Amino acid sequence: MSTDQRRLVAETILSGKSILVCGSGVSTPAYPGVGALSDKFLELGAKGNNLMELADSYISDRGRESLTRMLRSIYGVWSSSRAHDLITMIPWRSIITTNYDAGLLAAYTATSRKNIPTIATEDEFKAWSDRAEFAVLHPHGAVLRPQDTYIISTRDYEEKLTSKNTFIDYVQEVVNKNHVFFLGFGLAEEYLIKSMYYYRDKNSPRGYFVAQSDYGMGR
Repeated sequence: MSTDQRRLVAETILSGKSILVCGSGVSTPAYPGVGALSDKFLELGAKGNNLMELADSYISDRGRESLTRMLRSIYGVWSSSRAHDLITMIPWRSIITTNYDAGLLAAYTATSRKNIPTIATEDEFKAWSDRAEFAVLHPHGAVLRPQDTYIISTRDYEEKLTSKNTFIDYVQEVVNKNHVFFLGFGLAEEYLIKSMYYYRDKNSPRGYFVAQSDYGMGR
């Protein structure tokens, strides 16, 4: 990347008009990444070649309620990673995360002492009155919710990401109309990359994939 390109990226970020999309690498090591969660499924006897297939297998064997309990036991702690803390220093327009954990909320609570709007359900979205306000959006669900909102299995992706509702429509609009930075995704997380690009079209402003030099992210 040239000096001019680096300057353009920095200006785009500092404009306060960019969207950050967070993958599981942002939450490690405070929370298990995709690889570690996949390993957990394998330890419990699930079968599959990726996280979606492993979740399908687990649900088939043990049921959806067991999956919900497991995810809450893993991601239901109040913690934040170094990446979460650094993210709070940048003036994002909004943040979209595919993670279930409360790491971003914990980081923003610690740094700003404010209640940051976190939106994970259709009802929460409808109750969110100021759409110009900064918020953390969880279109794949959030663990600190009484109901199961997780998008993790093949069926979840097929039904929830392709069914139309105002929350998903808004996420699509925001990602389509703004510069987007993808952070914390590994190239092995193909299903997550596809799910995010589901929201974008060929006329969208430029998107940036930010990763370590080896494209690896924490497990």
